[in-house]
Amino acid sequence: MDLLEQLGMVGANIHVGAVCVYHNLIGIAVEALGDSGIPVAAVSTGFPAGQITLDRRSTRLKSLVEGLARAKEIDIVISRANVLTEQLESAL
Repeated sequence: MDLLEQLGMVGANIHVGAVCVYHNLIGIAVEALGDSGIPVAAVSTGFPAGQITLDRRSTRLKSLVEGLARAKEIDIVISRANVLTEQLESAL
């Protein structure tokens, strides 16, 4: 049974904003979605906790911006702990 049918929402005007995937799955997701019009969003900077080094973030962001990974959106995750303790420079 279709998910919208199960939720009693047949005919609802619902659209997918993007499919969010890890950095290593971007190419697979882009291929799988093909011409569907659904963009791929990359969660390439430490999702879900933001616990990767600045160098690793920079490398991944650079590949995304240069189009090597083919994502249409980048979701950047920063360290919540650093934000909450106002160590903003370390949050990146």
